[in-house]
Amino acid sequence: MKRILYLTDTLMAGGTEQQLTALITRLDRQRYEPHVLCLYGEKAGRSLHFADPLRAANVPVHVLDLDWSPFAKLRAIFE
Repeated sequence: MKRILYLTDTLMAGGTEQQLTALITRLDRQRYEPHVLCLYGEKAGRSLHFADPLRAANVPVHVLDLDWSPFAKLRAIFE
C-alpha cells in the first residue's frame, strides 16, 4: 500500500477543496493510504468544511492551524 500526503492551505468550502475531497475519497483504499495536511484553520479565519467528509471516509486529517503571520509560518517549519 502506498501512502500519499496531500498538502493544502485550507479545507474551506471552495472548488479546489471540493475537487481534492472527491479525488481522495475515490481512491482505491486497497492500494493507497491518503493523509491530508492542512495549513490554515480557525486561527486564520478559515472553515474546515471538508474535514468532516474526509474523516468520515477514514482519511486522517491533520490541521496545523497556523495564523497568517510570517512568524507562525517559521515556527511551523521548526516544530
